[in-house]
Amino acid sequence: MSLLFALIVTVCALTGEYSDIILGVYQTESGCDSSQRTAH
Repeated sequence: MSLLFALIVTVCALTGEYSDIILGVYQTESGCDSSQRTAH
């Protein structure tokens, strides 16, 4: 079994509903961290 890291953002709509959006899945934690820094 391999370990994967996901970059997930929670979005709140004007109706008050929350949704989780997966921005990417990465093989390493450092790859996920670097993508998070460039995403915003």
